[in-house]
Amino acid sequence: MKKVLVISGITASGKSSAARRFAQKCGAEIVSCDSTKVYRHYDVGTNKPTKLHRSVLKHHLVDFVTPGSVQYSAGEFFDDAQVALTDIYRRKSSAVVVGGTWMYLRFLLYGKPSTGKVDPQARELVSHVLDLCKPDWGYASSLLEVVDPGAAQMVARNNWSRLSRYLEIFFHSGTTVSDHGRLGGSPGGDGLLGYGEYDFRPIFLVAPTAETWKRIDNRCRSMLRDNGIIEEVAFLLENNLIPDGFAVSRSVGYAETKEVLLKFARGVEQTRKRPAVVHYVEQMVYNNRKLARKQLKVFKQEPDFVWVDTVDAQILDETLVHLFQCSREDFDAYRNAREEMFLKERTLTRDREAMKMVKPRKYSETILDKFFMRDVQRRIETLAVRVRKKLNITQNDSGAPTKRHSQCNANNLLPSIERHAHRRVSSRWLSA
Repeated sequence: MKKVLVISGITASGKSSAARRFAQKCGAEIVSCDSTKVYRHYDVGTNKPTKLHRSVLKHHLVDFVTPGSVQYSAGEFFDDAQVALTDIYRRKSSAVVVGGTWMYLRFLLYGKPSTGKVDPQARELVSHVLDLCKPDWGYASSLLEVVDPGAAQMVARNNWSRLSRYLEIFFHSGTTVSDHGRLGGSPGGDGLLGYGEYDFRPIFLVAPTAETWKRIDNRCRSMLRDNGIIEEVAFLLENNLIPDGFAVSRSVGYAETKEVLLKFARGVEQTRKRPAVVHYVEQMVYNNRKLARKQLKVFKQEPDFVWVDTVDAQILDETLVHLFQCSREDFDAYRNAREEMFLKERTLTRDREAMKMVKPRKYSETILDKFFMRDVQRRIETLAVRVRKKLNITQNDSGAPTKRHSQCNANNLLPSIERHAHRRVSSRWLSA
């Protein structure tokens, strides 16, 4: 069987850099397993590989779908990934799959469900029913519990897209998600991981929570200051490439930036008695941390992943090479080893306390210093004017009265920004 290393992990865990180092050492090609990197023009917020990286190492399933034209699905990813893997091994090369999109990984590792495509009538019916239920999540989820209790337990609260998909399958075929098997079986089954000709070696990268929080803070700061996510989202808005109904437009980084640009375009510079730009930066960091915790919780349920610590990059690289080159029996033995189980237990229990003990003061000082916030404020104001003109937005067109600073600009908002920059973040934000 053809070995395929699969590297996953929580956001900012260093998946992409680890995959690039492995590909350089082993002469492998990289297959992206990310639901946002497939779209063109979405570069900064998705941490897409640069043109330099793609010129040195061959990447697959990156930057090939035009946003707004079609919603890329997990089923399409499965088909495209099979084509990419076939092409890679036809040329006598090897592959490393990297990404953190859970549904894409499940399709790749265990096979695509036999549900097929849902007809438009069933989709329209479910959409109408859920619109009547919103925002009552409890009532909406009870509809799925009646027809498929097993699937209802797998749907996270307020995950309307997943709920809609499961109901669409029922109304389309008359059967439930639980009735449809996978081509490769299900997690935990004997011999089910690595169907067909591929022997998948799934790895999950983890790090101490305090280190993860630091990486997330640095990534958010880099996106805002150096990489230009504000400019990127302004371009997407001006060219109608960030539609409301698309999942990628709701992804972390893009949703917050789109919201703050539209607020400034409408003349709303204050939110909840606080400057909108301060709320924007805090919310981006908070949502990234929340995403990391959600990913950790989801992958806890995956029995086939080997958990590997990322603290020491050299040891990590050696471990990845070893797990790729060893036999299947040795890989399974490593996965079941006492050290790996201890790592998982430490990450899921002891680090829960670390999540709550991250100092709000450090969070404020590293992200919300006055010079950084003044620059973010200035760029948002400038780009909001462009967005307003391009989309013909009138100030305060939401119809609701808004509180505004007189003569709002970066200079007279600075005193307010400084006050919030050194104020402790509410404990609700860190424990949510």
